[in-house]
Amino acid sequence: MISLARVVEMRPSILISGFLGAGKTTLLRTLLLALRESDIKADVILNDFANAEIDSETLREDAASVEALGASCACCEGMEFLVDMVTKTAQSDNTILLTELNGTADPLPIVESFTLLENKFKLYPRWHVCVIDARHFEQRAYHNFLEKDQLETASHYIISHSEDVSPERLREVQDRLKSILPAATLTTPAKLAKSATELALTKKKCVLNEQNPSPTKLKKSPYHHLSHQFTACQIQILERVEHNDILKWLEALPEQVMRAKALLDLKDDTEKRYLYERIGSHIPKTPYPVPIRGTVPSSAILIGPDLDPEALLELTQSHLTPDASLI
Repeated sequence: MISLARVVEMRPSILISGFLGAGKTTLLRTLLLALRESDIKADVILNDFANAEIDSETLREDAASVEALGASCACCEGMEFLVDMVTKTAQSDNTILLTELNGTADPLPIVESFTLLENKFKLYPRWHVCVIDARHFEQRAYHNFLEKDQLETASHYIISHSEDVSPERLREVQDRLKSILPAATLTTPAKLAKSATELALTKKKCVLNEQNPSPTKLKKSPYHHLSHQFTACQIQILERVEHNDILKWLEALPEQVMRAKALLDLKDDTEKRYLYERIGSHIPKTPYPVPIRGTVPSSAILIGPDLDPEALLELTQSHLTPDASLI
């Protein structure tokens, strides 16, 4: 019996990748705000080390739904959960799916899965946007291979922190990216938000092949193992703390902590919680305010290679509160 192809209505998908601290979640917030202003409802899947609930809590005001995928490698131990999450959102009436991968994920197996499981996911077109940090691109020693892998399947790319480098360095990064990605589109958060809004407002139909295979053997880069060298440490901090103490604590963290995120309650503000971050050695002095919901406990996630959780806990207890504990 010959099965006939189906013509079905699809919805667009944007996959966001980029190295630790490149600005992926900031881009995601920009997209969500633009979509909400146009009354477009977006589903979000957020992948992070250990626990994605911290960033998820900062997005719930603008997203129609947020699914948190805590997995150091979304394309290995997290793949089954990711497929389940995408399948769940496929039943949604919302208009667009936005997925942010963690800062060391290899997007290739995920892009391949989205293609092979098109019948189940019904996502088209599928954009892969890679965020590139102009300050550190190709200056990450052996992690350069991992950063380049994150670019390989990109349809679009954004250069972040361009204002923090010299014009010569910016041209060097731009020229290098053009040579790596000659067919990809260089864009900005504002342009991408406008394009995403236009994309979401245009209904797409696609012919589906009923015989699409399932992703039993996904391709992986020879440098995929680098993504497994990173570990995460989560510390619960339930007591209210001082703003200045948080900044001193972030400064005191060892250099092995390449990324730190802390959703904390302040002693002098009972109306909101605040997201503090450290990106490499850079610490934004103004934290991001988050409405208090009580669904996610105040805590910090520290990410990097070869972390010592007990030493990090001791440092946190001495700077913030002796009641801090490992999760």
